[in-house]
Amino acid sequence: MGVQNVFIVCSNASGERVPFHIKSDRVLIDAPCSNTGVLSRRVEARWRLKEDDINKLTALQYSILKTGVAMLKP
Repeated sequence: MGVQNVFIVCSNASGERVPFHIKSDRVLIDAPCSNTGVLSRRVEARWRLKEDDINKLTALQYSILKTGVAMLKP
């Protein structure tokens, strides 16, 4: 697309430090989904998901978001 002011990094941000110390104007996070928003359409997900799975996933999502926030400029 010819964009020159974008720096793309593919990294695991779950509790790890991102491998650079540049502060950004914006951070795009692709956090893992719990599928709880589609339970009415995906009935099998109701039986597959356990409370412990949801608790682990929310902790992972929080960790990723916390890492993303730390990468933002004030």
